Amino acid sequence: MKLPVVAICGLTGAGKSTLAAVLEQAAVALRVTRETTRRPRLDDDPSLVRCVARIEAHPGDVVFGGWGDELYCLRASAVMEVRRKRCAPIVEVGEYRVAKEVVGAFAPGAVVMVVGASDPETIRALGKARSMSDGDIDRRIESIAEDRRELEIGQGEADFVLQNLGTVADFKMQTIRLIDALGIERRARS
Repeated sequence: MKLPVVAICGLTGAGKSTLAAVLEQAAVALRVTRETTRRPRLDDDPSLVRCVARIEAHPGDVVFGGWGDELYCLRASAVMEVRRKRCAPIVEVGEYRVAKEVVGAFAPGAVVMVVGASDPETIRALGKARSMSDGDIDRRIESIAEDRRELEIGQGEADFVLQNLGTVADFKMQTIRLIDALGIERRARS
C-alpha cells in the first residue's frame, strides 16, 4: 500500500512547518525536498529546499508558481524516495489549489489545512527571519485577505483542518488524531 502524500496548506505563519515537524517527530512522515527559483532564505534547510536558476520538469513532477515569478518543483522521484523509506511524504504549500494538485498527482493523499493566527506582525517577523525584502513582505501582508478567502473555500473541501490557535499541546493532540485518521502506522526511526 502506498503511503498517502500529506499536502499541508495555510497562510504564512499558520503553522505548516510546525505540523510537518510534529509529523516527522512522530516517525510517520518526512518532508519532501523541492526545488525553487526564488532566492535562498536564511532559514532554508538545504536538505529540503534547493534554489536553482531554472526548473526543468520531468514527467510526473508538479511545478507551481510562488510569489511573483518564483517557481517551485516537486519531483516525483523525491516523493518515491520518501515512500521507499516507509514514510508518508509531506509537502508544505501556501495555496489550497496547489495542495489539491499535489495530492492529485501523487495519490493517495490528503489535503491538510492549518488555520492559524496569520497577522501582519507574524508575517513581518517571519519575513525578516527568512531574509525577505521589505517589498516581498509588504506584498504578502497585502494578500492576506485574498489568501484567506481562498483558504475559507478550501476549509469546506479539505480532508482535514487543524486549528493552530491554542496551545502547542492542543496542536499536537490534533496531529495525533490526524495520524490515526490517515491510517499511518507510527514506528521508530532507524
